[in-house]
Amino acid sequence: AGVAYLRLADEKFTAGDYKTAATHYAKATSSLKNEALFGRAKLGAAMSQLNSGDQTTGEAALKAIGADAALEKGVRAEATYQLTSLAAEAGSSDEVKRLAEEVSKLDPLSSWAQRATLLLASQPAAAKPADTPKPADAGLTFKPGGK
Repeated sequence: AGVAYLRLADEKFTAGDYKTAATHYAKATSSLKNEALFGRAKLGAAMSQLNSGDQTTGEAALKAIGADAALEKGVRAEATYQLTSLAAEAGSSDEVKRLAEEVSKLDPLSSWAQRATLLLASQPAAAKPADTPKPADAGLTFKPGGK
């Protein structure tokens, strides 16, 4: 049942129906036993909440995933990277630095650590001019199915 809910959630996420996707991801987590799929479902639920406009709940879920030592380090690193990206969008350089360092501690050889380092490097020491373009990978990057 968990895998079926995960597939439905992925389909809804891809279609842009984030509220329904969040519901299906939550249902998937209640019955998935596989660590990788469980972590992906939790991350999918958090990203669906963010994309549906529930910033507070989505960020809280990402923080919980990043702090959950029972989850795989890759899932934790991705969740923390997503928080890093949100901090960059908000112009919070100190938070970007803190979170990028956390990603690098969680999974130092991952693509998430590399992306966090690039995001950190793109942060100015002073205020960023309004016309400066964002780095290409600064946005949220969760893709259903982990692809």
